[in-house]
Amino acid sequence: MNKAAFEEKRRLSASVIVGYFLGKSYIKCEHIAFCVIKMKKQMLILTTLFISVLFLCRTQPLTVKANATIDETVSESIMISVDCTNANVSCQNIIMSYNETLVHFPSGVNLADPTLEDVIVITLTFSTSISILIFEFNNTDEGTAVSIANSKLASIETAFDTDFTFVSSGPSGTYVNVTYSGLGKSDLAIYANWLRPQCLKSDLEGFSSALAPMAQETNSIFSIFAEKESGTFDWGYSMMAAYFASIPTGSGSHTIDVLDLLNVGSLAPSPYAAMAGGGYASTVMLLITSSTPISYVSCQPGESVGGSRGWIYYSFIPTVITVMFTFANDPSPASSLSVTFSGIVIPEFASMVLVIAFMIASATALAFRKRTYKH
Repeated sequence: MNKAAFEEKRRLSASVIVGYFLGKSYIKCEHIAFCVIKMKKQMLILTTLFISVLFLCRTQPLTVKANATIDETVSESIMISVDCTNANVSCQNIIMSYNETLVHFPSGVNLADPTLEDVIVITLTFSTSISILIFEFNNTDEGTAVSIANSKLASIETAFDTDFTFVSSGPSGTYVNVTYSGLGKSDLAIYANWLRPQCLKSDLEGFSSALAPMAQETNSIFSIFAEKESGTFDWGYSMMAAYFASIPTGSGSHTIDVLDLLNVGSLAPSPYAAMAGGGYASTVMLLITSSTPISYVSCQPGESVGGSRGWIYYSFIPTVITVMFTFANDPSPASSLSVTFSGIVIPEFASMVLVIAFMIASATALAFRKRTYKH
């Protein structure tokens, strides 16, 4: 499968999740289209700049610690997008690995089952209002896809302590999706805290420590993905917490406190994210956009100098600010992590349309990051 087809596969998978939410709400399609395009554009800028900065700023080859390959490490990223025009912020924390000892499905789910040979994505997404399970198949007719998905349902329900009901099946581009839904989790943070140790290595630490705290937020979602190429069993796994919220409005200086958004007192990289020659595959990216000029003011801790630990600041146009925090060779916890900018933040309603658009952006960014990390 070429890279373009792989990206299209993940995009279509995300559309199924969002499509179900759209079916439960009274939202005009033209509003959805506008918000989706806007959010996807922001996340594309964010992830593109992340890749650019990563390659421009590294002083050593992009390899990992000795005696390891890229598939034996974990990649962790926090991506925050601030929209001054709508006075909102999206926050995503994604943990990824192709090493099943680090990130995996609960032990009760057998993903080595030969019937899953042509399954390319299994996605579980949880919120306080609904739980969604999606299987995506390649080279499989709809009837066979439903039969295989149904055969795995009991083990997934037990492993994730969630009852699912069949929703729909059908083609999605050149693939076939089978979708199930269940009740939401009344306390998503408690559920995330219960599921996390079943899917992550006990000493993984790092950014994964912020997953459950983020799930405390209103409009938060908690997801786990398993993906591979058709005809193989080389599974890659991701766990993600994300949410969408409003920010204070007004003119003058505004501070984006990363630790406050994550609901943690400090942040440190996972020891499994260490790379050869120094540095960690653990990054915090912040994108600030506005319809009017904005300017960078300061950051805590300070800016990176010569590849040292700190923030790296870029501003290519007056209405966009991009900063990335690098731990460099210093894995000690960051007890202060913030960026201050100056500009106008305009209040607007935080509707379900924007929440749904955020979910699309989350899935899109995850697909892009997984593809670049793997290939």
